[in-house]
Amino acid sequence: MKQRKRLAVIGLGNLSSACVRAISHSDDFRLAGVVRRGEELASGWPADLGEIPVVEHVSELDKVEVALICVPTEEAGGAAHDLLQRRIAVVDSVALHEKDLLQHREELDKYAVHFRSSAIVGAGWDPGGLSLVRNLFALLVPKGHTWERHRVSRQLHRITLAGEVPGVRDVAALEVRDSADARQRYVYVELAEGADPARVESAIRGDPLWAGEKIQVFAVESIAALQDEAHGVLLERYGSAASVDHQDLLFEARVSEEALSAQMMLAAARLLPSAKHRAYSLFDIPPAALWGELSAQAEHSWL
Repeated sequence: MKQRKRLAVIGLGNLSSACVRAISHSDDFRLAGVVRRGEELASGWPADLGEIPVVEHVSELDKVEVALICVPTEEAGGAAHDLLQRRIAVVDSVALHEKDLLQHREELDKYAVHFRSSAIVGAGWDPGGLSLVRNLFALLVPKGHTWERHRVSRQLHRITLAGEVPGVRDVAALEVRDSADARQRYVYVELAEGADPARVESAIRGDPLWAGEKIQVFAVESIAALQDEAHGVLLERYGSAASVDHQDLLFEARVSEEALSAQMMLAAARLLPSAKHRAYSLFDIPPAALWGELSAQAEHSWL
């Protein structure tokens, strides 16, 4: 039987809950326990998380290999220092960017080298997964500009199509502006069971409601759930590649930042604690390392 790494989750809040859920659904990690402040120990967990070992300090947990730090950014450095001196590798998702993130990494690097442990910083959604997308866009289109717009799902508006489209339960739309400030519609469609997405998209594009409009159509599981999500981002990179102009890359996400941050932290934890005794950002890590033992499967599926 494969030996699963034992992880501790440090902190109280939505991110720590998301990390616990992510660990419970993973095949390569096991939850050693959750560390909370003394005054928070009596606070309950969501019922779906089940029975969880909760302690006031990580020293009360057995055989912790990696700790996921889910505390406010201003507390992350102190928490990491305490863990690293106990030779527990750490992953954090601090909300720092550019020089501030690099300075944070340099500070933890000193601790990691001194205490012979390892750390990965900024391994959340932003910085984290979204940072990898930004970097990939800049790699593919090296000469150009990147536009980034953040929004919330309340900008979605339910609409009534002019014509009936079989297989459609619900439709909502969002208006955005592209890099040239031209209007574009994003249309989200909740499909009935067994509906053909390609046929539905074709019918929607042909609906008189969108005559003369520039639209993109996305099938989603639930319009209601989409509207409940709090975070959205539109990332666009426009420029030239290999001397060919007018290259336009578009990335849209409407996500739970906590859920994606938790998955990114687990991916980073796959590299630890066996990594060289240093502190890293995601930019320092070979992509295959984020998949761990699943790298061969990932290579087969996505290359």
